[in-house]
Amino acid sequence: MALFFRNFCILLALCSFTWAQDSGLMDPFGETKGGAAVPAAKAVEKKPAKKPRRAAPPRAAAAPVLQFENTLVQYAPFCAFCNKFYRGDMDLRTLSTYGDFGFGAFNSLEALMVANDGKFYKISPDGGLELIDDDQRAHLYLPFALVSKFRGDISMTIPIGEGRKYVEEKLIKNLPSANYPVAVRITGKFAKVSTRALSVESADETFYKLLEKNRTEREFIDIFGTIVGFFIPKHMGPTAPEGWRFFFINEYADGGGELVDFESGKLAVRAEMLNRYYLIMPNDAAFRDLKMGQAKAPKAPRSPAAKRD
Repeated sequence: MALFFRNFCILLALCSFTWAQDSGLMDPFGETKGGAAVPAAKAVEKKPAKKPRRAAPPRAAAAPVLQFENTLVQYAPFCAFCNKFYRGDMDLRTLSTYGDFGFGAFNSLEALMVANDGKFYKISPDGGLELIDDDQRAHLYLPFALVSKFRGDISMTIPIGEGRKYVEEKLIKNLPSANYPVAVRITGKFAKVSTRALSVESADETFYKLLEKNRTEREFIDIFGTIVGFFIPKHMGPTAPEGWRFFFINEYADGGGELVDFESGKLAVRAEMLNRYYLIMPNDAAFRDLKMGQAKAPKAPRSPAAKRD
């Protein structure tokens, strides 16, 4: 009985000790003050002082998205192209995002290029046309091109029997100003069209010398087709090709070339004055090392009939 009473007292003491700890009357080390256990002070972790928040810099205004409406877009200065810059870094797929209408040349003067209504063609050395599909565009590069997104808000008709010179002079008179580049599209039936294409085995001379020596001339009689081109004011040369530049696409899109002259049947002309000019410079070593000096781009040769007028 005495043993039982002793064990009971020990158990009661242990319970009292545990209750004192849980109730906060005794610290974990059993230290007491004034007869009562006092909990030990908790360690306070000091947080680093907050750095003063800097005012956020003002956001830059979003760059304007260029839509290239009413814009003449050019890749590479024309005077560079005329000084034997024949390998550029502009691929046709990228060029097509800037315009759906225009002309240019492919690297190494493999062929000339003409575009109308979003379709791009190669002009082969014999004056044939080959439609370029979307998959090919990323693999074809150009040293020079002029394109725009053609809308054509100026219209006129051409009397039967007239030619290139008549169109050029009449358009200049009908324009609000001759100080802007102009996109021109002529469609309908032609009594006659004279074109030329480029046949080059080795591109080692200036462009127009090569064209004079290696051109292939072709004539179309009583045919429907489309002429696409630009007028470039004199003040824009020699960076841009000064004057009138035209290319012909026949109705079957299997023949054409750079326009020499034509005789009109029943034709309609639409034109658009472009008030913006966007020049893309090549980004490669060949262009950086090119010696252009002050060389002027030569004017496009005219047909014998035009020269006599």
